[in-house]
Amino acid sequence: MARHMPGCGRGFPRVCRENSWRWSFARLALSETGMRSRESQSFGEGKTMKNALAIVVCAGIAGQASAQLVVDGNLGSLGLGSSTNIIGDTTGGGLNADFYNGPLGTPIGFDASLGERVYEFNLLSPSRVSITNNEGIFVGSDNDHYLTNTLAVVGGIGSAVGFIDEDGLIGNYPAGTYYLSVDTYGFSTEGFFDINLNVDPVTAVTPSATHIGVVGNGGDPLDINTFGSTVDTEIGLYSEVGNLLANNDDAGGGLQSQILGAAIAPGIYYVAVGTFNTSFAADFGATSTGPGGPFVMSVNGVGVSGTIAPSGVNWYSFEILPAPSSLALLGFGGLLAGRRRR
Repeated sequence: MARHMPGCGRGFPRVCRENSWRWSFARLALSETGMRSRESQSFGEGKTMKNALAIVVCAGIAGQASAQLVVDGNLGSLGLGSSTNIIGDTTGGGLNADFYNGPLGTPIGFDASLGERVYEFNLLSPSRVSITNNEGIFVGSDNDHYLTNTLAVVGGIGSAVGFIDEDGLIGNYPAGTYYLSVDTYGFSTEGFFDINLNVDPVTAVTPSATHIGVVGNGGDPLDINTFGSTVDTEIGLYSEVGNLLANNDDAGGGLQSQILGAAIAPGIYYVAVGTFNTSFAADFGATSTGPGGPFVMSVNGVGVSGTIAPSGVNWYSFEILPAPSSLALLGFGGLLAGRRRR
C-alpha cells in the first residue's frame, strides 16, 4: 500500500499537532521478532534511523500530559478455543496514543497517531493470543494491533505487552484483564476493519535454564551483552511465557551481541545464547547451526561464562524485582511533575 505524508493535521502525533513543530519519523520493524519489515521513512529535517521500531523527534516540546485509552466495547471473558469477531471503524476514533512502549520500555510497533478503537476482555487462563484479519493483508485501512494491560497514556505514549501489525500471533499471556487497541497507522487512512481475536492454549515449553539471580528492579535499564567473547555470538531475550522480546547478532562494531532496555518490567526473563548462525522465534524457539565455542556474558553487570556446543543454545534466566514502593512513588510523582503541560 502506498503511503504518503499527510498535512499537519489528524495524521501527525499529538505533540507535533498541538505545537506545529517540524518532525521526523523513522520506522522499521525487526523481522527477527516475527513482525513484517516495513520501509523506513524520513520526513522534514533529520535522518532515517535503522535500528528503531518507532522514533519521533519533536523539538521544543514544553511538557507532556497524561491521558488514557477509552474503551469502545467489552468482549467479556474469553476462554481457550474462542474466536471473537470484531467489526468496527477507526474513523473518528480516539486520539490518545500516538506510540507505544513495550515490556523493555522501548518503542514497539509503529506510528499510531490516527484513530484507535479499544476493546476490553478477560483471559480466564494462560492463553496464546492472535489476530486474524478477515479483510486480507494491507487491504483497506492499514490498522495495527496493540495488546495492553493498562489504559494509561503518558505524553501520547501507551504501554503495550504485545503487538502485531496486520495479522498473526501477538503472544502468550497469563490470566487477567487486557485491552486490544486497533490503531490506524499514522500515514494511512482511518477506516473499516474486520478481525477475529483468537484465544488458544499456550504451547510454549519452558527451557531448562541456569538461573543467575536478581539483576535489577522494575523500571531499571537493562544491558545484556557478550562483549569480551572470542566467538561470533547471537542472543535472544524471552518473557517468562515464551514471548520473544528482542534479539541481536552484532553490536558495538564487532561480532558480539547486545540487548538494551530502557525500563524493564518486573518478572522472570530468559536469555538464549548461541553462535552464528542462530535463529529466534516465539515460544522459546531458539535453534542454531553455529560452530559453538566459549563465551562470556553480562546481564546488568552479573557475569556469566560457558561453552556453547556445536549447533547448540545455552539458556539462562534472571529476575527483575518490583521497584521499592517508596522509590516508585517518588519516581511517579517526579514523572507527573516533569510532564505537566502549561
